[in-house]
Amino acid sequence: MKRGWTLKSGVLLALCVNVAYADDNTNDRIMQLQKMLEEQQWQMKAMAEELKALQGAGGKAEGQPVFASFKDGMKLGDGSGNWQLAINGRVQADARVFHPDESAADTFSVRRARLGAAMTFYKDYSARVEGEYSGTSTTLTHAYFDIDKFKQVKIRFGQFKPFYGLERSMSTNFTDFQERSLADALLGGTFDRGVMVHGTPMNGIYYSAAWINGNNADESDAKHDNKDLMARLTGNIAEFAGWKDAVVHVGGFYSYGKQEGGSAIPVMQTEARGYKFFETTDTSANKFTNPVDRTRGGAELALANGPIKLQGEYIRANFDGTNFSRDMSAWYASLRSRCLGVGRQLDT
Repeated sequence: MKRGWTLKSGVLLALCVNVAYADDNTNDRIMQLQKMLEEQQWQMKAMAEELKALQGAGGKAEGQPVFASFKDGMKLGDGSGNWQLAINGRVQADARVFHPDESAADTFSVRRARLGAAMTFYKDYSARVEGEYSGTSTTLTHAYFDIDKFKQVKIRFGQFKPFYGLERSMSTNFTDFQERSLADALLGGTFDRGVMVHGTPMNGIYYSAAWINGNNADESDAKHDNKDLMARLTGNIAEFAGWKDAVVHVGGFYSYGKQEGGSAIPVMQTEARGYKFFETTDTSANKFTNPVDRTRGGAELALANGPIKLQGEYIRANFDGTNFSRDMSAWYASLRSRCLGVGRQLDT
């Protein structure tokens, strides 16, 4: 009997211990579930607050997140294409050393230091503003508005670079040489004010036509309201023929206008910032004394296949004043190869 009661007591004690242990595990599990539920509720609350921050009153969105891209410069946009802001700039510096020392002073210079921004909105409209900071004062380079709804007919008005020839149309970031050619010097100022219509009516064909002051960006036709008219047409034969990895570019331009008396004469200067020339008795303080009829025209050619590129231009300018007439022309040819280097011939 005693042994029987002892056995029964042991079984009952084991059952009580197991029940107590099971109760403890259940409580721990319930506490873990409650903790997980509290964490999920906190996450849901944080997500709700973030969503609320992106929404306006009444649950309507006030805007979209802004995304930043650092490929090919810094760009900001909303991802939908409705608008994009691009920050652009450049610094180009050089040093000149002359031998013998008596010929000229060795010089360090900042050739260009520019900072600007371009904004595109609703995909078909854009604006660009850029300043030049390398001189003694800040000057405006680009300041224009574009309407690009149709690739065949685009409109630009404001201050911009008219497309006189191939080298002038290229950015200084992509020219083959540090100095532009002497042919470019015949064209006068780089930037001008007015309106330009340009576009690509078919693949491989590009045209531009502009009505501009003709007296550089910082001058106006105050006396006679004279304007310059210019037109340019180019084509890429290789694109028509379907020649891949090749370029056969041909084109030309023509411009006619009248420079006001008191307007600056073109800076005719040899390469490497050498001698300047444009001598006439009808100038005063590097400006024309009387109005001057001016015509400019040129032909351009560029051939490229793989790593080799041949480029050349011929430009002619005529200045017909009261007491003088200047008929000037210049040409250049350049050969560039990734393997062979660069060479140029120039004649004036």
